[in-house]
Amino acid sequence: MKNIYWHIQMFLPEGRDGDSIESIKMLQESQPVIGTGEWDDLQCRYFKSSDNGGLNIGDIILVREGSKPLALCRVKSNSFTNKELEAKYINRHYRYVDVLDFYNGKEFFPQPQGTLQRLISNNTDSWKFINNWYKQILNKMETTKIVDILKQKKQIILQGAPGTGKTYITASVALSLIGETFNPNDHKEIMEKYDKLINDKRIFSQPFTNQWTTKILSKD
Repeated sequence: MKNIYWHIQMFLPEGRDGDSIESIKMLQESQPVIGTGEWDDLQCRYFKSSDNGGLNIGDIILVREGSKPLALCRVKSNSFTNKELEAKYINRHYRYVDVLDFYNGKEFFPQPQGTLQRLISNNTDSWKFINNWYKQILNKMETTKIVDILKQKKQIILQGAPGTGKTYITASVALSLIGETFNPNDHKEIMEKYDKLINDKRIFSQPFTNQWTTKILSKD
């Protein structure tokens, strides 16, 4: 089942003719929030309630200012009002979120219009933009988890059917431990850097009982 994603912009809480805010500050609160004004339209109803296809706890939402992506978040609360937040950010309705990643890329978001929009079709550039970013975050989280286990346990066994990505995960973990930077979604880049480290004898890989083991040597 394909994911449903959302995107929202919050920097014009009173509309185009009103005041603008630095909406990224909402994501830098001790408890990050997203918000919207009070509007008599479908977008506001989507924000305030999960009924009839509205925003749900656990949904993934991209925060943007026009075509400029700010962050990718996961919704963690129902809608609420808060006078202190409203005094700072003018928006009327809020939801708590977990910030998964702040954007540091150079691409523009393909769909700059609208306040809040649901993305269902995986054929749109907007859906693909969020999906690729989310996959990159998940890959990075998986690699970090394995690296942390390795640092504690010194060894780990990855299991799974052929074609489930064990080779790329192994290479990603090796690159992370060595201190190499890489794009978690770029398999070609990962394997090229991994092979180079093997050629430079900083990583040693060999078959062992029908599996592969990787030994990572010190950077010093």
